[in-house]
Amino acid sequence: MIDTKANAVIALWPTAPATAPHGLAFDLARGWIFSSGDNGKLVAVDSKTGKVVAETDIVKKVDQIAFDESSHRIYCAGTDWMSVVEESSDGLRSLGAISTASSAKNVAVDPATRSVWTTYTDGKNAYARSWTNP
Repeated sequence: MIDTKANAVIALWPTAPATAPHGLAFDLARGWIFSSGDNGKLVAVDSKTGKVVAETDIVKKVDQIAFDESSHRIYCAGTDWMSVVEESSDGLRSLGAISTASSAKNVAVDPATRSVWTTYTDGKNAYARSWTNP
């Protein structure tokens, strides 16, 4: 936790069972911070207490995650696959994974259209692809 007025770290919160966390997203309404671990775990941390309140399995080696507040879904982009997780009153529930590309480790949600975007490269050219968010 960071105190932005003092520009100081005031608390450190563990993300176990998610290890080597990369992706972060925030549900402002609920106050949950989502963190993806390199080991294939997604956790939700309560921003008021710093406690892990939910967890689920995702693809391993996720670089970025994105939260769609209208559908309460978290998109976790990793090598070859993107996990889709739903936030519910009970916690987190995996909805499965979508085949993407080996370099598609970036993800974003367009709040206006609710489209989910990934970018990838073939080593020579870069591409972007959208996915429908039902």
